[in-house]
Amino acid sequence: MESMPKAQNSALGEFAASIAHEITEPLSAIAMNGETSLRWLDRTEPNLGKVRELLQRIVDDARRAADIVARIQAEATGPDVTGPDVTGPEVTGPEAIRPAARDGAVASRRHRAIDDGSPL
Repeated sequence: MESMPKAQNSALGEFAASIAHEITEPLSAIAMNGETSLRWLDRTEPNLGKVRELLQRIVDDARRAADIVARIQAEATGPDVTGPDVTGPEVTGPEAIRPAARDGAVASRRHRAIDDGSPL
C-alpha cells in the first residue's frame, strides 16, 4: 500500500481538525447546560423555568451537532442529485464547512449557562 502524499495528508489533517472544532463546540455547550440544569434541579426550590430554558439550549445544540455531521456525510458521499444545481469552483477540506458557519447554519456561539452565580 502506497503512503498518502504529504500535501494530501496535511489537507486531511486540517479537515479533521476543522470537523473536530465544529462538533466539539455544541457538544461542550450540551455538557455545560446539562450540568447547570442539574444544579438548578438540586436546589431546595428548583427553578423549572431556568431548567426548561437550558433544556431547550441542549436540544438546539444537539440539532446543530447533528446538522454538522449530516453536512459532512453529504460531502463525503458526493453531490445530491435531487438538490439544486450549484455551479462554481469545488471547495474541499476545511473550507467546505466554513461557508455554512459564516451563513449561520453552524452557529459559532457559546451558550452562557443560566446560573446562580456559582462557578461551574
